[in-house]
Amino acid sequence: MNNTEEFKQWMNDETQVDPHEINLMIENRVHTLHRKRRLRSIAIPFATILTILLLFAGLVNFNDSFYIYACESPFLKSWAQLVNGRQDILRAFDTKYVQKIEKTLIAGEYELIIDSMISDSRYINLFYKVKYLGKYLDFDENDFNTSITIEKPNGDHMTLGYQLGSYKEFWWREIFLDGDNAYDGFRVTFKPYGNESNVSSSLLISIDNTKIVKTVRRELGKTIQIAGQEVILDRLEIGAFQSRLIYHNNEKNEQLIQQLTFENSKGAKAESQKDIDDGYEFSDFEVGQINPTSRFDLKIIHVTVLEKKFATIIFDPKTQRFTELPDFLTLIQVDKKGNNYTIALKNSTGYGTFLYPVSQNAIDLGDKWTSFIGESWMSFSITDDRPVEFTVKGGKLVEGLPIKIPLNLKEIITQK
Repeated sequence: MNNTEEFKQWMNDETQVDPHEINLMIENRVHTLHRKRRLRSIAIPFATILTILLLFAGLVNFNDSFYIYACESPFLKSWAQLVNGRQDILRAFDTKYVQKIEKTLIAGEYELIIDSMISDSRYINLFYKVKYLGKYLDFDENDFNTSITIEKPNGDHMTLGYQLGSYKEFWWREIFLDGDNAYDGFRVTFKPYGNESNVSSSLLISIDNTKIVKTVRRELGKTIQIAGQEVILDRLEIGAFQSRLIYHNNEKNEQLIQQLTFENSKGAKAESQKDIDDGYEFSDFEVGQINPTSRFDLKIIHVTVLEKKFATIIFDPKTQRFTELPDFLTLIQVDKKGNNYTIALKNSTGYGTFLYPVSQNAIDLGDKWTSFIGESWMSFSITDDRPVEFTVKGGKLVEGLPIKIPLNLKEIITQK
């Protein structure tokens, strides 16, 4: 067969193609075009949504202001939590309480990075990191190598408390206030020890009044019995991370209830203290509005009782004796050096007892310590040899403990 014949045969075959097959080919092509158009109509909005989500996630994780805004928005909050990958204080705590600072103090080769703070009426909680030659220091390394001093704007010293914990690489310290927070700011001074002790850096920090945790004060009006005496629980003050129980002895008690030591359900202990402002006793507990617990189980594990007539006792410098002591106390030592005295007492019930001079001719030197067998030492100085009056902090150790004091913290916070 030559080429002409082959061509004629091919033309004959083509003209005999089934028209139905041609229709199927056309329909398949049309369907393919429609499918591509539908995929394109889906892909474009999906890509747009994905871009918006990626942009939202970037803002949540890297823009503090937007993250705070999103967390405070009822609509955006759940979305922000969904894409949140932050590893900072804003992730750890409710953003409405966190005041961002984000300042760095450089002193020699050390850096103090102050991230943020949370304030209430009694405490300022400071979150920070310390670097040396670009490496973050752990808490012990920092404590041995640098010092952080906190002062009021007028230069008065403020007490920097113990390190409470940490979150990631941030250290968490409390600043104790000697009264209600005036929210007028404070100054941080950072200084290394050793060869670089001649350099320091400081920063004045203002407190944002819109970020403070307002203390919740709830009246309790509960009475508990201890060794036949009544202790009245007046109120519970709930701050950011600490709660404060205020209580006092019933005036009709025949004996004074002293040295109460509380223990909460987490095993943390707190000893009673004296509030100069209202004359009542109080104790602080590590549970508050930001770190609440459903039940605030509290128990008294130590307490002493003292006859009212021994609320104050008299020491005679001439005879170096007390005029009268309760039967459980024994004077075991008196050391005199010039006008300075160190005395030691032994409590037969095995609990320390302390004396505090209140006479104008005596000065408390602040040296007080106790042993595990109930021996206590204290030092004071006198300006003349007149008798010295002391208030007594301590008494007979009460048996039959612990005494439970159940308090529902959530219920107390939310009550009207």
